[in-house]
Amino acid sequence: MGLDMYLYRCAKPTHSKLTEYFTKSDVDDDPSMFCDTFMKFARIIKKKDKCWDVDKINKTFGVEVGHIYAYTNDGVRFMCNDDTTVFIDKKDILKFTYDEEKEVYAIDLIEIAYQRKGLNDTGLKLIPKNLSYSDDKKRIEKMVRLGGLSKQFIEKWVDGEIVFHPSW
Repeated sequence: MGLDMYLYRCAKPTHSKLTEYFTKSDVDDDPSMFCDTFMKFARIIKKKDKCWDVDKINKTFGVEVGHIYAYTNDGVRFMCNDDTTVFIDKKDILKFTYDEEKEVYAIDLIEIAYQRKGLNDTGLKLIPKNLSYSDDKKRIEKMVRLGGLSKQFIEKWVDGEIVFHPSW
């Protein structure tokens, strides 16, 4: 497992495969994770999501679900609080879900540069705090100059449109 680094061009959401959705509470509760450029393009929308009906699963199988254990090609396995597991076949998944409308932030993040690993100690020290989205061009210039980040990260930079995002 290594550090992946992305450079994204931000755009208003098109609700396509480019669109990323972030729960409103994740963004509002930790605004330091999302820079001004990110927020300039993000829009609050209402989005329906499928949620697990844990009460129905518990009643149907006579268990107390702790958490999702694994998604497989055949279905979903839940870990129960008594260390047993419950498997729900993919043909039955919809019987155990419900739609919930939530407010989310939507934004198009178009990947324009990517690097896997390759940072030296200086570069690692310059990674944005908490792996946040960053529009700090000076930091990225320094990471390119001294930290082992590819030149494409600064060559493709456009102020007010681009964000850098590292991810483990």
